[in-house]
Amino acid sequence: MKKNIIVFMILIILSTSFLFSNDIFTIGSEQNEGELFYPQIIKEGPDGNIYISDSKDSFIKVYSPSGKYLYRIGGKGEGPGQMKRMGAFGFDEDKKLLYFSEYFGGHSWITYMKLEGKFDSVQKLNIKRRFGLYTIINLPNDKFITKISYTGKIKKKSDHFEYRYPRAIVIIDTKGMIIKELIKTNYIDSISMIGDGADLPIPYVPKFDWVRLKDRIVFADGLSRKFKLIDLNGKNIGSILTPLPVPEKVTDTDLIKWRKLKKDSFSRRDRSWYNRFGKVVDKYKKSIYKFKPNISEMSLTPNQNILIGGAEKSGIEKTDFWLITTKGEIITSFSAKIEDITITKNFVLFKSSDEDENTIINCFSRKGTEREDLLKAIKSY
Repeated sequence: MKKNIIVFMILIILSTSFLFSNDIFTIGSEQNEGELFYPQIIKEGPDGNIYISDSKDSFIKVYSPSGKYLYRIGGKGEGPGQMKRMGAFGFDEDKKLLYFSEYFGGHSWITYMKLEGKFDSVQKLNIKRRFGLYTIINLPNDKFITKISYTGKIKKKSDHFEYRYPRAIVIIDTKGMIIKELIKTNYIDSISMIGDGADLPIPYVPKFDWVRLKDRIVFADGLSRKFKLIDLNGKNIGSILTPLPVPEKVTDTDLIKWRKLKKDSFSRRDRSWYNRFGKVVDKYKKSIYKFKPNISEMSLTPNQNILIGGAEKSGIEKTDFWLITTKGEIITSFSAKIEDITITKNFVLFKSSDEDENTIINCFSRKGTEREDLLKAIKSY
């Protein structure tokens, strides 16, 4: 009898351990149409399925709540429902539609698709400058609020070129016109040996992170512990003091490490490419920006809390995260070797990397509060 009880207890422990180890699962690793190569945006749809954009083949791939591949939407092309260059996507929950925008070189319209993948319609964009849309949210009356990027002026230096990519948060009306600009920046983002492309992103450019809180936006540039509050008319209406650390100064050692990292990456390419484009890395010996951004990402949770990722770290270091209220109060904090973490109605979703530096999409099914599920997901991982 005693022996049977011990065996029974062992079985319970093993079963519990098995269930716990399977709380978290990966998505998009199967060798078929559902394989993810360069996953970008991850969202839960109004149907409870998981939608992930893949910049490698320009499809938005759809998975069941258990992670099973179902079908894909979009794809590169000129036909209805296809795209030239992937931008962002979102959902019109009232109309049960998915919509996506395109980045520089893409179509100048927003495409609407049925959730099952059939083409619905397009909304043309009447924007005169060369642009790309990234992060796009529908508003009432078929308007959109979006982050837009433009090609800016190219400045010639003594031995290389500097590129600007102005960014703004704007509201677009039903005619595809920009009717309100809420906030804008105009930073130097990259450098090149030539004046018509092949530009290399430079390090420590101020961030452009934001979330929408009903009738206002929360904006962070990574250069302060405070996030700006801006209403939908573009008026500054206050700030949120966060628990983020003060931004650190950029040092000569930081730039030396950056140049070495880039040179190691360039060494995998042919010498002629390096001589024409890659050697621009040696021209950047003094940082344009004095401070490192203290934020790597931010997202809004279903309970209208803000999930913040701290300063970007190297692949071997953990990133600090905070879940805070809109008053800046800490709900919880943790550190992990992950990125792009999102809390949705039913899931905690985040990216990690394997030993070959391939991106892995991890999913944890929610069962409790945002704090509980967030910490359980990271513990499971």
